[in-house]
Amino acid sequence: MGSKFVSGLGLFIVILSLVAGCNWAVKEQVSLDPKRNFGPTETRDTEFVRVALASNAAEIKFAQLALIKSADPKLKEIAEGLLRDHETILASLMEIAKDRKISLENTDPNQQSRIAVLAGSGFNFDKMWCAEMIGGHEMNFQILESVWETTDDDKIRDVVSASIPHLISHLEQLVDYQEKYGTSHPDAPVSQIAIN
Repeated sequence: MGSKFVSGLGLFIVILSLVAGCNWAVKEQVSLDPKRNFGPTETRDTEFVRVALASNAAEIKFAQLALIKSADPKLKEIAEGLLRDHETILASLMEIAKDRKISLENTDPNQQSRIAVLAGSGFNFDKMWCAEMIGGHEMNFQILESVWETTDDDKIRDVVSASIPHLISHLEQLVDYQEKYGTSHPDAPVSQIAIN
């Protein structure tokens, strides 16, 4: 299991190097605060569940928006895959949250405002949506990496390990789609990974 994560991380680093020059993505660092002091009923795992609930709920809304606004069948196909995968991940997170009595507040005002901005975009919606999704998936991968390294919770590790192949697949599709718009990326070495 650990080697699968490391292999997935290697591919992510390759993909990250491909999209590093993207000027369209919202560049915002969201991570679990390493210096935060937790109360008696709160842990880093609890914080992860809350952050992941909000993140996956936003990814679902972004995917739904693309299904409404885009006229490109290929982008809609990507959005359908994102919607399906993030609904599955969200359901797993909600089970953990309910079992542990973690608040199910899964909205983030910042993500809501980014969805609203994208909803109001015009002719370049597809390009902006794709870049937003790349940025969001990069951020989510950083969060998963952080949690994988710090948690001892088997259920959370299961969610993380189930999420990684989806994130990698989404990033590959999004980068390929972004290149359709002429955004060139430097060549990167092929990663040697095996996920399953």
